Amino acid sequence: MGSNNSPDVLRGFLLPHDIDQTSIDTANSSFSQSGNRAGDPVPQQVSKLIVRAAGQQTADSDLQIKTERAGHAGKGGQFVWVDNAASSPEFGRLLPSNISNYDIADYAPSSTTFYKYPSMLGLDDGTLLISVYAEEPTFVTPRISVYSRTEDDDVYTSVTVANLLDPFGGLSLPETYTSMCKLPDDSILLIHNTKYGTAGTTDGRVNFKAYRSTDNGSTWSLYSERLIDDLITEGTGAGQYKVEGVQIAALHGQVLLLVETKYGTSGTGVFQNRLWQFASVDGGQTFTRVTSAYDFDAGFHRVRLRTRQDQYYICYIAETAVIHSMKVPHAFFSIALARNADIFSILSTGITVESNLDNEDMTGGELALVVDEDDIVFAYFRNCNLSGEEKYLSRVSKDGTNWEYMASGVGNAIWYKIIDSSGTIQRPTEIQAAAVAGRIAIGHNFASALTNDNTLSVIWMGGYSSLTLPYIDDSRDRYKKITFNTTYLPYNEPNTISEFTVSGTGSDTISLGRLFVSTTSVNNRYYTASYSTTTLDEGLIVRCRFDVSFGGSATSNARYVSVEIGNGSVRYGAVARISASQVYLVDLHNLGVSLGSANIGSGINEIILAISNNDTKLYLCTETQGHTKTFVEVGTSNTLVSGGGGLTGGSASFGHDTFAGTVRTYFYEFMVSSDERTGLQMSEEVPELASMNYPPAGKYVYIADGVRITTLNGPAILNDEYRIQTRYDYSIDNVFYANHPSLKDGWRTTSVSSGSSIPQQQIIFNDLSDSLGSPFTGNGLMAVHLQGINFRQIQVFSKEGAGSFIQRANVSNGISFYYNERANTIIPNSNNPATDTYIRFNEFAGATLRLTDDDTTIFTRIVSNTEGTLSSSTTKKPVFYIEQGVTIPTANAEEDRVATIIPTSCTIVMYMDGNLSYDEIQLRFLSTPTPEDYMQCSHISIGPVIIPGQQYARGRTISTDSGTISEELLNGTRFSKNIRPSRKTIRLSWADPVDITSISADAVDPDYWTALTSSTDAVATSKDVPLFMLGLLTRLQGTIRPLVYLPKINRLSSTGSVQSDILVRQEEQVLAVITSDVTIESVLGDELDNEIFRVSTITIEEVL
Repeated sequence: MGSNNSPDVLRGFLLPHDIDQTSIDTANSSFSQSGNRAGDPVPQQVSKLIVRAAGQQTADSDLQIKTERAGHAGKGGQFVWVDNAASSPEFGRLLPSNISNYDIADYAPSSTTFYKYPSMLGLDDGTLLISVYAEEPTFVTPRISVYSRTEDDDVYTSVTVANLLDPFGGLSLPETYTSMCKLPDDSILLIHNTKYGTAGTTDGRVNFKAYRSTDNGSTWSLYSERLIDDLITEGTGAGQYKVEGVQIAALHGQVLLLVETKYGTSGTGVFQNRLWQFASVDGGQTFTRVTSAYDFDAGFHRVRLRTRQDQYYICYIAETAVIHSMKVPHAFFSIALARNADIFSILSTGITVESNLDNEDMTGGELALVVDEDDIVFAYFRNCNLSGEEKYLSRVSKDGTNWEYMASGVGNAIWYKIIDSSGTIQRPTEIQAAAVAGRIAIGHNFASALTNDNTLSVIWMGGYSSLTLPYIDDSRDRYKKITFNTTYLPYNEPNTISEFTVSGTGSDTISLGRLFVSTTSVNNRYYTASYSTTTLDEGLIVRCRFDVSFGGSATSNARYVSVEIGNGSVRYGAVARISASQVYLVDLHNLGVSLGSANIGSGINEIILAISNNDTKLYLCTETQGHTKTFVEVGTSNTLVSGGGGLTGGSASFGHDTFAGTVRTYFYEFMVSSDERTGLQMSEEVPELASMNYPPAGKYVYIADGVRITTLNGPAILNDEYRIQTRYDYSIDNVFYANHPSLKDGWRTTSVSSGSSIPQQQIIFNDLSDSLGSPFTGNGLMAVHLQGINFRQIQVFSKEGAGSFIQRANVSNGISFYYNERANTIIPNSNNPATDTYIRFNEFAGATLRLTDDDTTIFTRIVSNTEGTLSSSTTKKPVFYIEQGVTIPTANAEEDRVATIIPTSCTIVMYMDGNLSYDEIQLRFLSTPTPEDYMQCSHISIGPVIIPGQQYARGRTISTDSGTISEELLNGTRFSKNIRPSRKTIRLSWADPVDITSISADAVDPDYWTALTSSTDAVATSKDVPLFMLGLLTRLQGTIRPLVYLPKINRLSSTGSVQSDILVRQEEQVLAVITSDVTIESVLGDELDNEIFRVSTITIEEVL
């Protein structure tokens, strides 16, 4: 019978299990990762289209893209997407032909406050920037301000770029226009016009200042001033120029500056709308004039500038009823000469687009230009001088040359329309636009009968939504969607607009850009718009955004939106009743029957109520401030009850009807689609989800969570899917040798504020099997090796099957001693034992040092250390050199000062004592501060500790190289360069013969070794070394897998489930690979019977 002949000290190897990130139970683990960025879109099938992602993806984000329409990117291929992390529905894209949201960025309550002439810029991360010329009564002077808004937050924050001072010589400050663009280095350039006084004259000179931001608009610094020569005399008199707009764009190392001016001399043949063109080759610091004196024989009004397909792209009002678009190859290419040569496209013609009806002196008019993220171009402009209505139209170009109207032609290509025969002004002004986060933002001021016209407002067009509007017809052309012929935005109160019939005596006011309606038990207030020509088949579609302030009812129209249609013989209607917490759909002519209900959100809600014939549907979105909208179907009916005859056409109404209580509501938008504009309707069936174009190569479309995508190759195949999960610069993936066979960059947690504790990190491995089965079962000794760490307290747990986790180790990675401070270094003091640990020279360079002086604790890094003993005796003591600038705590007595060295690596050895089987391992790194304000780890190995059954021969060798290369010249001069850290190489051999007779027969019972003196759990077989080492090399496959060399493993005498030891010194543990062959030499005996072997030298090299 085999005997226990264990030596006092064991030597062996940690054999790591084949674990990686797929072995982690992510659902029950709790750890953070840092350096998040967009993951690679992983095809979920064999795909021809390659999708690439960019951006800083939100931590733990999980997005999935699905091809909804087949075809090449930019040529018909389209997609929808899902947020897997939020279990979202599929998001398609609302065409940017309709208003989807309306925001107030900053409210101007009176004429003494203004935020004028917005310039728009969308950033890659979904942030919108708006620069304006601003004035408030509290300002000392007017200023340039920049507002920002993130993708899913409707709060606008502002920063001051510059305060504007009056020019020299008593000249007045001009109307100031700004423009922004991104430079090639991803900084943001902002340029605005100014004027300078000149000695000896009362005339000012037009010039410009430039500011630059390197942090996405959070802060700005002066970049350059006096960008041009003083060419242009400023003023409104004869021969003078007044600036009316500034546009900039950067491309290929050039910056193009376009300055729209009004020339003060009038007369036949004299064009007063003059465009000045300048070009820069130094990043916008100085500009060269491109415009010549012969370039003013045509007018340029409302000039807009963008970039597209490696060219500048502009549009402008060219004549009273003509808008041009033009491609400009470089900044020095004369736009005026190109126009004279007819190198332009007709964007619009035949529609009055300026108010003065004078090609030589154009005024008014509105124009915005956007190159969308998918390279499609949209233009938004005003149809001027209409009688009794305000109307804005949109056109689209797929190639930048040919233009077409949205919807079904000019009559329906409406994105803003309000009828007002009373002559009240109600429209957006100074419109400019930018594409951002899947939407188009139109920044503007507005004209109204109130005093708040210089409010900074944003109209949002399109966006991602789980519900998209119907197509206009069955051709299902992406750019032919329904439009709304009533678009009420709260510029004015409805009682000033003839489109609405106002009923009741309740109060309504414009409050911070919202329509605030308030009624009590003795009054009501509601608004009705009529549509006399819509048919039963066409019906109505109503969209309304609102915020419940107080009150409401489920059983009356205390707060409601309603629709009704008829043909003279029958009439059908539906009502959305909105209580304080729910919305209900009811039949207008059968009010006692509920057709469905849903809970509303606490913020701004949106409903869409559709009716045609006797069919109705109500849709609800409870979160409308972000860049995505998720709708639910509240209720539906295809059996509405007729209310009899008497109505031909239709009507839509919203507000508060009679109710025995107080009701208060903020309304943001009320929009109605009627007649042929309702297209394929949405009252009977949910519309087909419209999708977003795949962008062509080089263009990026924003999805969500900071992720943008582009494409390569093609085409997209219907239903192909791509999954995008966050990847990290310092991912947990980096701690696994198979992924990252280096210790340079490992895993880091997210950072905390300086000095704060990093939360506990918990990592659970629940997939521990490999092709050889779980290596943990049946082994009496296992270990966890951690490298590149900066934390101290570690716990290890194991679990088998459905049982609970059992703690296997609770250890502290550290060496502690009492300290004194001397010349900003740390030395042991007299309170240490007479004998203690010896520290090798430079052993703990790079380790964390924890210094505690009673109730004060700090963390720092050890730069280097000398050798010596951590004792109170007269022997040599080590000196620890730490980072500069650290205040060492020494206020209390010496016995209160404890220093703890936290080494960068440790190995936790666990003695299983009969508890050998388990299939899950949990690691806990307990909460602690660190010098870096994050936890880090560059490598994790978990596995059994395997012990060769005979100690190797005395005379093992350890060599260390410097990691330095050098070159010596002929004259003896030597040049050296360190290219990597030093590396250990260890050589082991069993030169003494090993007799394997006891394990060679068919039936054997060899001696064994144990790790616990009181246990019979064998951890090694005596005399198995030759065969053991051959098998080990085969298992490791040479350098494919590492091991951890453990030259000294203590045998313990105690028993129990929590038996562990921790190795913290460099010489106690080496993560390494076997770089040599394993050779065994038979020196005596018969083959496979009673042979005696020597094992030749085995080389083990440290992993760096």
